[in-house]
Amino acid sequence: KYNIMIALIMVLAGVKADVAWPFTSCMDGPYLVKFVSLTAAPARNSNNTFKVTGVAQADLAMKDVNLEVRLNGLHLDTLNIPETATYDEGDKTYWVYSNFVPNFAPSGTYLLHFDFRSTENARVGCL
Repeated sequence: KYNIMIALIMVLAGVKADVAWPFTSCMDGPYLVKFVSLTAAPARNSNNTFKVTGVAQADLAMKDVNLEVRLNGLHLDTLNIPETATYDEGDKTYWVYSNFVPNFAPSGTYLLHFDFRSTENARVGCL
């Protein structure tokens, strides 16, 4: 009853819900990804914000996220995004990344691969 009322208030107030983003996790942890969303469908000439949530299956101190971008199967770019969060085992994990997609971005099928790395430079999660 209350959830329906809250959803209706959000719609009337113009609050937009995030768009769920289909993903495949590359490993089972210890940085276990449970949900990925975008603030809106990807579009040119706009900011795109990814939100990744999950569960820490061990104590973790994060170092960075390596993002590889492919366009139509070809390597386009690689970014190392600093990430300094620390998690205790069982904590919910939350990572947000925003980028601007310029108007001249080529059309095609984009594939994004995220590698979450700890301060020991170990790969602890990916999608």
